[in-house]
Amino acid sequence: MMEALSKHVFYPLWDIRERADRLAELKRLEKSQYWSPERLRELQINRLQSIVQHAFKSCPFYANFYRDLNLRIEDIADLRKLPLVSKSDVREGLNDFLSKSFGKETIYESRTGGSTGRALTLYFDKRCQEHRNAAAMRSDRWAGRDLGTKTAGIWGNPPRTAGFKDWVRSSFLNRLVYLDTMAINEQSVCNFVSMWKRQRPKVIFGHSHSIYMLARYLENLGVEEVRPVGIIATSMMLLDHERSVIEQVMGCKVSNRYGCEEVGLISAECPEHRKMHVNSEHVIVELLRRDGQPALPGEEAEVVVTDLINYTMPLIRYRVEDMAVGVEGVCDCGRGLPMIDKIIGRVADFLQKADGTLVAGVSLVERTLTDIKGLDQMQLIQELRDELQVNIVPGRLYTPQSKVLLHDELKRVFGDVMRIQINELSSLPQEKTGKYRFSINKVMQS
Repeated sequence: MMEALSKHVFYPLWDIRERADRLAELKRLEKSQYWSPERLRELQINRLQSIVQHAFKSCPFYANFYRDLNLRIEDIADLRKLPLVSKSDVREGLNDFLSKSFGKETIYESRTGGSTGRALTLYFDKRCQEHRNAAAMRSDRWAGRDLGTKTAGIWGNPPRTAGFKDWVRSSFLNRLVYLDTMAINEQSVCNFVSMWKRQRPKVIFGHSHSIYMLARYLENLGVEEVRPVGIIATSMMLLDHERSVIEQVMGCKVSNRYGCEEVGLISAECPEHRKMHVNSEHVIVELLRRDGQPALPGEEAEVVVTDLINYTMPLIRYRVEDMAVGVEGVCDCGRGLPMIDKIIGRVADFLQKADGTLVAGVSLVERTLTDIKGLDQMQLIQELRDELQVNIVPGRLYTPQSKVLLHDELKRVFGDVMRIQINELSSLPQEKTGKYRFSINKVMQS
């Protein structure tokens, strides 16, 4: 009853009250997702032309950046005429990225978590935020979460109700209950299970690795009552072995989602659960080789994003500093949105061999956890070029041989010159946001 009231009464009333464009944009996105790839590309070209001209005319950074360039944009491929924008460009020239068309009193400010220790300040306007919310709502529906669906948030530092407006939003709109992953243990999981039985949320939403940790606790405790109709894993990489455990324990498919604070939702899995569809009405995604040329399907490549809807602080050919693998073809679900095969980690997650060769740290973690029995969690930290700290959380099948196999495998990958220290922990350290980082290269950050 409450879910229907939320969807058909409270959400529409809230949009009217705030003069918002969320639900109208959601309706548009529900239609455009089934457009042909050609029609979606035409929409992207029109929006790209508009935002590039806007940025050139109203943002000091782009006015200078594009001064001597031919700005004729007639196709997506013409993006390659424009230079790439880095995080350091934004960090060091923040005010120059802001459009003169907006006063600071009319825009919103946000900050990234700064997982590498260097946060970014970001700005966007009301319309941009509403459209980003609508894109998230659309992908929620792909995973079984509709407007007003009661949801269990598996999150670090969950927001607290700060006033009447927040209470109304949490009670009648978002309808969220939380498991705080900054204090996840057997008792907190038992409390979560009791809450689940009382309130009966339908969907689980949260950090990918935190959902995995919840699943492992539920498995060890023999809990079988937590059976959602949808699971949305976001905010960090979903590893294959984690997906397998979550789906087995909770009896439900996991929907993987990828985005960032700078541009919002980038891609998400549809109900086919094979690849991730790009939110192409709002962003253009380029996958580039190291030489800057477009990568072929199946190649690991850097993610470069152009935001088509943030006119307050345009980000054009922005290097997200993530790596992904592209894919060709059209999905069986019938959506014309382009696809990404998988995300393989942040650029900062790559470790280095003694000769400078890069190793995809997160991929190494995933493969090792799959191949060696008894390892529940693992984190690789490269302090020096020839030193690797390995934090592991032993599982039920862990034996001294597990440690030997892990040491030998890492020596095989990095060579004998690499000093390897394996530390057995009860849990992995978390970021302030509650996220986990599986691979940290402090050499490349220094």
